Amino acid sequence: MQASGAMDVQTQAGNDLLRKLGSAYYAERRGDGTSDNTQSALDALDTHISTHGDGFLQS
Repeated sequence: MQASGAMDVQTQAGNDLLRKLGSAYYAERRGDGTSDNTQSALDALDTHISTHGDGFLQS
């Protein structure tokens, strides 16, 4: 059961990173954000996927 709880935490973390990337991209496209913010969000998502896999993208 602990593994499932850890998976839920990683799924939520991955979803949060996707949301941040979407928000950064949207802000950049509207002229309110920067490409640096978008790249930073993408880098964080890439790091998460490298560490924990991309299974959260299927849920």
